[in-house]
Amino acid sequence: MRQRFFIGLLLVISLLAGCSSNSTKSGPNELGFVSLDGTAVLHNADQRSAAGTLTFPGIAPASDWSLSDARGKVVVLNVWGPWCAPCRKEFPALENLSTTLAADGLEVIGVATRTTATSVEAFIASQGITFRQVADFDSLIISDLRGVPSSTVPSSILIDRKGRIAGWVLGAADPVLLKSMLTSLLEEAA
Repeated sequence: MRQRFFIGLLLVISLLAGCSSNSTKSGPNELGFVSLDGTAVLHNADQRSAAGTLTFPGIAPASDWSLSDARGKVVVLNVWGPWCAPCRKEFPALENLSTTLAADGLEVIGVATRTTATSVEAFIASQGITFRQVADFDSLIISDLRGVPSSTVPSSILIDRKGRIAGWVLGAADPVLLKSMLTSLLEEAA
């Protein structure tokens, strides 16, 4: 029942977001990326498909990360780049979610695209970001996820405890909405 409430809430928020407009112009640091208004999708458990065998080269820490390493956890794959202003803006909220929901089984993974390891390391050090950072510099790994829009930066792809694609947020994620979606997923059995 609670999951249906959250799904209904997400639908209403998505519909309202679709009716709004954003008249702000992009700044010089926001050029070169595709960003949407935070459109969110959360699939029912019976509509989810397997994410597959995702393996990313590690940046911080340097060791590779694989989705199979996170089996039993809810995973957020946040696709970002240090050149992207909305990405930088949402990082404090992602850091907060990473630290406050880790004990409940959440793992946040920063998936750096169209950048370099040096740029990522410099940014996360300057911002005090502690969640794992991996490389997908040419976006080929994320683009292999079937049925997931993969050209939006930033975006957050949500993987449930069973390794299935549960949903996504395209564009900078609203922290309240993202936390609600993740709480719903964290309440599901592994």
